[in-house]
Amino acid sequence: MVTNIIVIPLSNLIIYTGILAIAIGNIPLVSFVVARILSLMIWFLNSFIHWMGALPFSVSRGIVINVAEFIVFYSILISGALFFSSKNKRWLFVSLALITLLSGNFLWERYKESSVSKITIYDVRGPGLFDFVTGGKSILVGGLSALKEPFFLDTFRKSRWNEKITGLFEFQYPLPFCYNQSFHYGGTFYKKGNFICFEGKKIVIVDQKIKGNSNRVSGVDYLIISGNPRLDLEGIVKQFKPGIVIFDASNSPWNVKKWKKEAHWLGVHCYSVSISGAFTVKF
Repeated sequence: MVTNIIVIPLSNLIIYTGILAIAIGNIPLVSFVVARILSLMIWFLNSFIHWMGALPFSVSRGIVINVAEFIVFYSILISGALFFSSKNKRWLFVSLALITLLSGNFLWERYKESSVSKITIYDVRGPGLFDFVTGGKSILVGGLSALKEPFFLDTFRKSRWNEKITGLFEFQYPLPFCYNQSFHYGGTFYKKGNFICFEGKKIVIVDQKIKGNSNRVSGVDYLIISGNPRLDLEGIVKQFKPGIVIFDASNSPWNVKKWKKEAHWLGVHCYSVSISGAFTVKF
């Protein structure tokens, strides 16, 4: 509201000044002065908005509602206003009923999201970034350098808000691909080296020579090729027998094109993140 006291009058003034600048464009000195004033007003408007947005608690984030929730929310405001103006208890009961309905809907949405598990392989530059979400928690594996990019970080935050995941990173553990020590989380996530088990799904990440006794691992659900490694795809497929082969964005286009042809010849389903966008699967 404080921002609108300045922004709304100034934006209207900018519009009229812009019209004036166009109208007197043929008058050299006057048009220059008007255009200079116009540019200063636009600069001040943008600077003021950025300054206000940087103040603590000035911007509300993470509030995502659909059209139905929007209608119910404004109905609560209207019925509350009618109660205070008319002192009619009927409007108070209507407002309380709508508040209960909206709260119940939020709880139901959170419950549904918390019961969904999801794997996402992001289309990011540099090392691959893999996201494992379950029970409203997020486990990140791979290179976190992508989180330093403002555009990706903003998109990542919005997806967290939409999916009702509590906090930006409710849980974060950036494990290197070949980290040999085993790691467990919540009984749903297990990782050792390049091998991951998540909600009963078997995942193997091939970014270099697989360490450990990999011959014991077979019949994986997802085989992720990352880091543009030199490999024999036919041998890898025969060894792990994957349900799908995924090429993340850290691989070169030339290798991806070659691997896709080889995968097609082998009769293996494959997915390229750099071509088709981020890979996401829910279960």
